[in-house]
Amino acid sequence: MICDKGHKKRSTWVIIGVAALTLFSAQLGAQTVQADTEPVTATTATQATIAVEYRDTATNEVVGTLDLTDQYDTEFATRSQEIGQNIPTGYTLDQTRLPDQLPMYFGDPTVTALTFYVKQLADVTIPVEYRDTATNQLVSTLTLTAQYDTEFSTRSQEIGQNIPTGYTLDQTRLPEQLPMYFGDPAVPALTVYVKQLADVTIPVEYRDTATNQLVGTLTLTAQYDTEFSTRSQAIGQNIPAGYTIDQTRLPVQLPMYFGDPAVTRITLYVVKKTQGGHGDNGNNGNAGDNGNQGNSGHKGNGSDQGHSGNQGNQGNTGGNGGAIRHTTTTKPRRVAETGATPKQTVTDAKGQLPQTGDEAGHNLQAAGALTLLAVSMMSLLGVARRKKQG
Repeated sequence: MICDKGHKKRSTWVIIGVAALTLFSAQLGAQTVQADTEPVTATTATQATIAVEYRDTATNEVVGTLDLTDQYDTEFATRSQEIGQNIPTGYTLDQTRLPDQLPMYFGDPTVTALTFYVKQLADVTIPVEYRDTATNQLVSTLTLTAQYDTEFSTRSQEIGQNIPTGYTLDQTRLPEQLPMYFGDPAVPALTVYVKQLADVTIPVEYRDTATNQLVGTLTLTAQYDTEFSTRSQAIGQNIPAGYTIDQTRLPVQLPMYFGDPAVTRITLYVVKKTQGGHGDNGNNGNAGDNGNQGNSGHKGNGSDQGHSGNQGNQGNTGGNGGAIRHTTTTKPRRVAETGATPKQTVTDAKGQLPQTGDEAGHNLQAAGALTLLAVSMMSLLGVARRKKQG
C-alpha cells in the first residue's frame, strides 16, 4: 500500500512537469513568432515613379517627358489620363504605336517606364459663310485655319471683325453651336447670318459766330457704321461763301461713325472774311543835276585880229534820277496822279540810252577840249610878250 502511494505521487509530479514544460515552450514560441513578424519600416518602399517619354513618331526625337509618382501598389488606371493631358503642344497621340503593355499598379516590376509616340498636328480649316438674312444670298466668306486641336475661342473674334461692309450681325440667327477646337467633328463649318445696314443722316449747321444766325446747312448721308472721317472733308468744302471756320469755337466732339449715338448733329461757327488794306505807294526818285555849260574860246594871236577860238563843247546833260522804288506790293500811282513832271531821258543819235562806254568817250572829248584851251592860252601869252618887247 505504501509502495503504491509513493508510485502515484511520482507519477503526478511527472505529469505536472511535462505540463509546465509544454506551457513554457508555448510561451517561448509565441515570443519568437512576435519578434519575427514585426515590420521593418526602414527598408520598405512607400512610393513608386513611372517615367513617361513622348517621342516624335517621324524622327524618334524626345519632344516631352512626364513623371508619374504615387503610393506603392496604387492602380495605374487612376493616373493614366494625365498621359493624354500632357501630350506636347502641336502633337497628337499616334494611335498606331501605342505601348504593348501598361503597368497594373505603381511599383509593378514588369513596367517601370513608358514611351508614347506622337505625331505633329496638321492644319485644320473651318470655312465661314456670311449670308444675307433676308435673301439668303452669300455675300462673303472667311477661312479660319489653325493647328488641329487649337481652341476655337482663340480665333472666334475674327468672325465679327470680317462682317462684310454695310452689314451687321443678325442677333436673331446666331449659330446654334460653335466648334470647341479646330478639327472638332461636330462643327466642320459655320454659317453666319447678317443684315444690311440702313442709311444714316448727320445734319450740319453753319452759324455766324457774331450773330448766331444760320448762314448755311449741309446733310451728310452714309450707311450705318461708315467711318465719319471718310466724309468729314465735305464740311470744309461747303463753308458758305465769304466765311471761314471760327477756330475758337470748334465742335467739342465729332461722331466716330454714322449712327454714333454720342453725336447726332454738328454745328459749326463761322466768321466773315475781312479784306486787307492797300499798301502805300513808293516815293518818286530825285531828278539828276544838269551838266555845266562849256567856256567860250579865246581870240587868236597876230597883227591881224586872230580867228575866233573854237567854242567849248557843251556839257553833258545830267542823268535821270533813280528809278521809283516801291516799298509795298501795291500798284504805284500814275505820274499824272502825283503831279510830277517826268524828265525826258537823253538818248544818243541811235535812240539808245547812254552806255558805260559812251560816258568814257564823253570824258575823253572833255579832256581834249581842255588841252586845246590850254594851248590857245599859251599862244596868246606869247603874242602879248612879243608886242611888249617890240
